[in-house]
Amino acid sequence: MTKHIFISKEGNDNSISVFNIEPVVIVIADRKDLSTISKLEEAHIPGIYILLGEDKRYVGQASGEIINRLLQHDKNKDWWHKVIFFGREDGHLDKSQTDYLENKLITKFNDMGLPLDNGTAGNLSYIDKLSKSKANEMLSIVEDTLLNVVNLDLFEVEDDVQAVDPLIEENLGVYIRFNGQSFTQNSARKAYGQLMEYIFTKPIYREKLSQFITDGKPTTVEFVGQFEKISDRGVKLTRELKNGEHLYVNFSRSAIENKFNLVADQLGMPIEVSFS
Repeated sequence: MTKHIFISKEGNDNSISVFNIEPVVIVIADRKDLSTISKLEEAHIPGIYILLGEDKRYVGQASGEIINRLLQHDKNKDWWHKVIFFGREDGHLDKSQTDYLENKLITKFNDMGLPLDNGTAGNLSYIDKLSKSKANEMLSIVEDTLLNVVNLDLFEVEDDVQAVDPLIEENLGVYIRFNGQSFTQNSARKAYGQLMEYIFTKPIYREKLSQFITDGKPTTVEFVGQFEKISDRGVKLTRELKNGEHLYVNFSRSAIENKFNLVADQLGMPIEVSFS
């Protein structure tokens, strides 16, 4: 069972999410929250971290305390705005495992053609079968949690998701019921956009979903923002809402279903969706 701790700083909308799925701990936070992160026990263990920017990532490891590496990158890398890091709750992650996990993540990002700021593929050191098995299990928990709880696919390629066959997409009937309201569209993305516009433009719902709103450009995590987002290839990834904000819409159908579940869980209200 996943235990989720949501930490909100007084006086602003900044937030930190901590997920405990024994034996793994995962933290997602904004760069500007480093001072708060430094006070978390989870930041003072060995682990793996991923720096996220608008158009690139960086994968790193810490054999000591993760926070020390993040503070270093705060000084020497100016492009990142968010970090995801993970380790074992008990802190028992050895160097062979951090080497292995770092290398595996870098390789997966490179295989997907995602831009990385890493100059190398990481360290390669001997790892025994048991340690490798535990490391793989750990990474599987992290990826499953990010995808199914946070609705974040680290390896999703934006432009590939955008390339949906319009003949198939437009022939899909989507029916949604939420809090007595009904929405009908002929595509999953249109239905997603219509429902999210309804929800995020109403203060009664919006205040419960502040962790999904950013002052910058929307992302797959903070999917409502103040500015339009366009990919490096010129693909528009957002749609403008009637309140002037922008909604990230470049999701596959399965990702949209996950997004519906995520919002419903956060609101504590069911979203009924049927496809035909």
